[in-house]
Amino acid sequence: MFPTNGAVSPVGYQSNASISMNAKQASANACKASDAAKDCDGHDKAASAHWSAASANRAAGNETTAKEHDKHARVHGEKAMHGSRAKMFAQDTARDAEALSAKAGKAKHGDDPDDPRSGKELHKDAADAHTRAAKAFGMAGMKRDAAYHSAKAASHLKKAG
Repeated sequence: MFPTNGAVSPVGYQSNASISMNAKQASANACKASDAAKDCDGHDKAASAHWSAASANRAAGNETTAKEHDKHARVHGEKAMHGSRAKMFAQDTARDAEALSAKAGKAKHGDDPDDPRSGKELHKDAADAHTRAAKAFGMAGMKRDAAYHSAKAASHLKKAG
């Protein structure tokens, strides 16, 4: 920690042991974040933890370990990016499905003059759209949203007869 010759420690001074302990702790945190990564947000956190671990290990002189953390950070970063794209696609698909649901809901009160489809056809199309949204949310790892859109699809299929 402080030099033993009685000199005052400079600001920001860390012993080699302290730097090494920080690197080990950062590596442990990165491993925990990797294990917890289930969705795009988790992968983003894991990437950040691995970047921090790489930096800490580099400061401790552990270049080999730092390079491993760099690799893991890149992989988690890519997974986060792909997960984010999948999530955005699922949300776009869900918006389209909800718009068709609204049209199908209007159809039960009288045909929509802007849409030549019958109420049954609109409900069938809405069911198909919700099925696509459920699949998209499933691929994005968003089980709750997938279940919601599956239920909406089933509801529209009933109404379609």
